[in-house]
Amino acid sequence: MNSLPSGRPWRYDVALSFAGGDRNYVENVARALKSQGISCFYDADEEVALWGQHLAEVLPDIYMRQAAVVIVFVSASYARSDWTRLERRAALAEAVRQKREYVLPVRFDDTPLPGLISDLVSVRASGRSPEQLASLILAKLQGLDLLGRSHAGRDEAAGQPSSQSPVATAPNQLPRNPDKFTGRAAEMSELDQIAAEAADQKQPGVCLLSGMPSVGKTSLAVHWSCGRTTLFPDGQLYINLNGFGSGRPSGPSRVLHDFLTALGVAPAGIPQNLHARAALYRSIVSDSRMLVVLDNSASYAQIEHLLPASRQSFTVVTSRLHLSALVVNENAVRVNIEPFDLSAAMTFLEKIVGHDRVIVETEAASELARRAHGLPLALRTYGTLLASNPTMTFRSINDELSDTPTLDSLDQDGNSPEGARQSLNWSYGKLSVHAAAMLRAIGLHPGPEISSSAAAAAAGVKVANARRSLRQLSSASLLSEVADGRYRLHDLISNFADEKARIDMDLSDRSSTEDRIAMWYLHSANAADVLIAPQRRRISLDHIERPDGTLAFSTRAEAIEWCDGELSNIGDVAARIAARQRHEMTWRFGVVLWNYFYLRKSFEEWVHLSQLGVLAGQKLGDPEALFQSLNGLASAHRHQHRLAEAVTYFREALSLRDQIDDWSISWLVNNLAETVRGLGDHEEALDLYREAIRIADDGGDTWSKGCFLTNIGEAYAQLGDYDAAISSYQAALPLRRIHDHRYGEGWTYNDLGEAFQAQGRHRDALAAYETSLSLRRQVNDRYGEAWTLHNIATVKREQGRMQEARSLFEQALERRRLIGDRWGVARTADQLANLERSSENAAAAREFWREALGIYSEVDLERARIVNGLLNELEP
Repeated sequence: MNSLPSGRPWRYDVALSFAGGDRNYVENVARALKSQGISCFYDADEEVALWGQHLAEVLPDIYMRQAAVVIVFVSASYARSDWTRLERRAALAEAVRQKREYVLPVRFDDTPLPGLISDLVSVRASGRSPEQLASLILAKLQGLDLLGRSHAGRDEAAGQPSSQSPVATAPNQLPRNPDKFTGRAAEMSELDQIAAEAADQKQPGVCLLSGMPSVGKTSLAVHWSCGRTTLFPDGQLYINLNGFGSGRPSGPSRVLHDFLTALGVAPAGIPQNLHARAALYRSIVSDSRMLVVLDNSASYAQIEHLLPASRQSFTVVTSRLHLSALVVNENAVRVNIEPFDLSAAMTFLEKIVGHDRVIVETEAASELARRAHGLPLALRTYGTLLASNPTMTFRSINDELSDTPTLDSLDQDGNSPEGARQSLNWSYGKLSVHAAAMLRAIGLHPGPEISSSAAAAAAGVKVANARRSLRQLSSASLLSEVADGRYRLHDLISNFADEKARIDMDLSDRSSTEDRIAMWYLHSANAADVLIAPQRRRISLDHIERPDGTLAFSTRAEAIEWCDGELSNIGDVAARIAARQRHEMTWRFGVVLWNYFYLRKSFEEWVHLSQLGVLAGQKLGDPEALFQSLNGLASAHRHQHRLAEAVTYFREALSLRDQIDDWSISWLVNNLAETVRGLGDHEEALDLYREAIRIADDGGDTWSKGCFLTNIGEAYAQLGDYDAAISSYQAALPLRRIHDHRYGEGWTYNDLGEAFQAQGRHRDALAAYETSLSLRRQVNDRYGEAWTLHNIATVKREQGRMQEARSLFEQALERRRLIGDRWGVARTADQLANLERSSENAAAAREFWREALGIYSEVDLERARIVNGLLNELEP
């Protein structure tokens, strides 16, 4: 019996798989297990957590990666259930990979169970009470040495770091180190001690900085982190989770997407569901010395999947809340951040205003510090204005504050500390007319950060004028410049600015401001799309006003980078205008970003914007809006391999074709063909491809026709009709060249090579592959380059040129690891293992097959069984 690696984290000690008809007995087993301290997955206890999730994605992850063992309750009803079949297949695949007692059957009867090995020993439920069975399970866990290793909220880090660590350079996402940072010596020392103790104990360290708003939690976290980067040479990840900001809080799936991107994983290599993303993230950083800063968290659920499992990593969390679940489940150490005492407040003022001015007015300065209640935000606000006005005195500020209300309407929720609110009211009164108008305008911007160009659009001014106002706001410490021309508002100031906008602006002005913000993002996103996919036709925005400062991009890379940075803001802006019933703009967001989404696979925002678009189209009664938005929603589901749902949305969109005159009908028909082919209906797929080609022909759309001919060729090849496939590919190639579509031409040549190879025409295949490889390198298509290298290697192997084949496979594997193409890694490692076995290098073959098996166990259970059998044959 093989034991597991020490310290391996699970969410549950036990997962229970059973049919609904056996629930009464199983529920009592679950209660008995939990009473003995055993963490247990029992579906009824996870009702809230499972609410709204796709069970077809969640259940396999639970039964493959989140439990130390799975208890299968065998009965006649269990054998008939579709859901238990899904659970059982996942558990059996994991049992194959782990090669130990992972699936433990408990029988209510003798019903044969497909997939369950006939000699797998079971125990009987009959004659045993639920409590007795729970004691038996406890004894089994103890015998396997599996108790005490589960960590609620953590997922298993699947896979081998060597094959999934694509980091080329260590990420450094920390914001700028706060200037004039003062005091906090005790807290800094406590952070150092917590980090050192975690390192000594070789366990992941987590520190929670909690405290009231504006007390300086973020400044402390960033300042400490910036001074400790050498302790974490593998990188520093940072995210503002916006738990208490004006926009949408950042969900863990989206954050993991951004973290994985920062760690070097290509979009195609990022898994689609939350748990798989978390597993890949933990796998990549499993041996890394990484610092992770999770700022402004609102809940444990928001961060539980973002915690690295590496024993050399350290995480700093900031929150207004105590997050007791984080402390209990992750052994986090809480450090409460209190306001400055008088001495520290005076020192802070000295750093901002200067020692001499504080000494001259010590008593008045002390009074101002007390008025600020020791809050750094308030102290900085007063001090910054004093520093910029040499003739202003502490006494004059105190006199003015005596006549300034301490509280206003925003204090009623208890989230606006008295000193901070008073300082903001006072500072707002000192702003120029233009700066005050700018603060109100950006207060209506829903995201936590804004660029100077977007701010100009919000305020309805030229960009140069906007920058002057933004500099004044920055000088007054009402916002901070986080990068050149990009600003962030503290969440308290953002709420204050939003309130001032609603008090000091009439409804018409507010509506115009929010419209300008939306129009700026919409036109800028459209400008980015022109460079991302210049050959594609696009919807018209002619009737939507284009604000001053709307961006233009010089390169495709610049356009993609802008979309990456603004995607969260775009989602917030679209949701805001949808709520305001601005349907004409709402539906267009998902459409102008279609090509970006196709490239980046940002599924959450793709679905979010498409759903908003569908609702907007329904409200408008606009067939085009509905058609385009349903197409986007279907495409997002297709690329997540949720094919049945995708077909439903595609067909709903297609039902509108007679009501619109739109170029994209051909693409929707093509996408539907791709989807039904994925579901195995090849005849309908061929009919749909032919229809897409006909529509493109009728419209003179040769660019699309080249794509569709390639796709129908792939369908013919899948059916074994290689002559028809070759004919289609050869018809597509001149159309690809007409449009200088080298990316598509590279794919077509690769497909042509595969068809030639299937016919045994090795020379023709190599010629096509070499052309494909050259084209792919010209356009920096690393994913396609690796694919074609793999194919060339297979031809060399078939020709008996084993050394050349090995070298090419190794090149392909290196590139696939680098870009995070996990399926590709498995395929190429599998082929290399076969080569090594034929060369009687059993040790190398085992290593490659183990690497492949870790991935096949998630994506191809049948191949996983075969590879596991091959590994067993090679065991010494």
